[in-house]
Amino acid sequence: NREASSPALTGVTISGNSADYGGGIYNNASSPQIQNSIVWGNKASGGKGIWNEVDGMPVISYSIVEGSDSGDFWTTDTTPGQNINGGNNSAADPQFEDWVDPAGTDWIHNSDGDYRLKTGSPAIDAGDNDLYPANADDSVFAGITLSNEAKTAINAALEKDRGGNPRKNSTIDMGAYEQ
Repeated sequence: NREASSPALTGVTISGNSADYGGGIYNNASSPQIQNSIVWGNKASGGKGIWNEVDGMPVISYSIVEGSDSGDFWTTDTTPGQNINGGNNSAADPQFEDWVDPAGTDWIHNSDGDYRLKTGSPAIDAGDNDLYPANADDSVFAGITLSNEAKTAINAALEKDRGGNPRKNSTIDMGAYEQ
């Protein structure tokens, strides 16, 4: 993320990546909103989950971010290069169905890519339903003219997770997959 791009990342899973800095997310003068997401199992010399430079200050809420339990991960002021804790975050292992710790010396993407959540995952029912659009009439689509066909397609897509499973239980899960 560069030059104030500041994307909103909601309900995403970022895992199995490798870089010199910011194995999961690298922010340079960008302050994304990271919500209902999982940033786990990435590899880098600096900031295996998230790396910030030049005033990058992500606001993170309802997310699991590996390494966010260290004392220098969160800021309580406007210190550039740190992350703003929007609340309800965790550094706990999200317990993917098929994921292998990248700490091995010959690590390249060594998972089959099954980032569904195991029963008992701390990401289950831990998201914020208000951060996920309910339907095509949600305020997130305000200002966009949508045909009836587009609304039908959006509504159908919002009902399912990346695996084609129903999206919401009583509370939405963190990440791209619903348990």
